Amino acid sequence: MKTEDTHAYDNAANHLQIIVDLIDAVDAADGDDARDRAVEVIQEHPLCVEVRSPWHTVGAESGEPAEFKILLSTGGPACQIRGELNQYGEPETARVEYQDWGMPWAEFPCGDGSEKLLRYCRTFYFSE
Repeated sequence: MKTEDTHAYDNAANHLQIIVDLIDAVDAADGDDARDRAVEVIQEHPLCVEVRSPWHTVGAESGEPAEFKILLSTGGPACQIRGELNQYGEPETARVEYQDWGMPWAEFPCGDGSEKLLRYCRTFYFSE
């Protein structure tokens, strides 16, 4: 990691920790109402949730969404989650990406947080 990446990298690390904490809150919820509220907090967390369809020829139907993006912060630094959807519109992969002014998007190493990141993404509905 270069020195100029530190601010954006730290931002991504903080976002991943928030995601881990949010999933831990779902796991610790006592009862259905508490669990539903914890999931609701997750669903209100991102700035934006988007999908896109696979490549297709002009004029053909675009089909079901194949990829998703969950925007967590914008500007410098920015942070997002990107991943692929399976045939049922459920996330099967997820990765955190970060960026600062003048630098391209870079993947953040999620390590032990990867499983909880995917669980976080699976709380969202990506089909029409």
